[in-house]
Amino acid sequence: RILSFTKKRLLQQERTYKSDLELECANVIPQTKETEYTNITKDFQGTIDYIFFNSDVSSLDNTVLLPQNYDPDVHLPNSLWPSDHRCIKSSFKFAKLGSGVL
Repeated sequence: RILSFTKKRLLQQERTYKSDLELECANVIPQTKETEYTNITKDFQGTIDYIFFNSDVSSLDNTVLLPQNYDPDVHLPNSLWPSDHRCIKSSFKFAKLGSGVL
């Protein structure tokens, strides 16, 4: 497997990054295979924060982006959320050493 993802910049330039590491992205929405926005400002909305994991030694339990219910018209940072980045929280299950079972 080759990890590949695309970032859209403010000027709408696309850059693709590739790696031969066997990693998966934890903040991909399974139904759409897309990532939720992690950065929401007046001038930019996009995904620039990622959590990657190796599915050979761990399995993704769940991922939550905070704030969960945000209004895309209310930009970050604001009085309730002091950063322009949403927090990504992922939980993983790890294989027991030598068992090969996740």
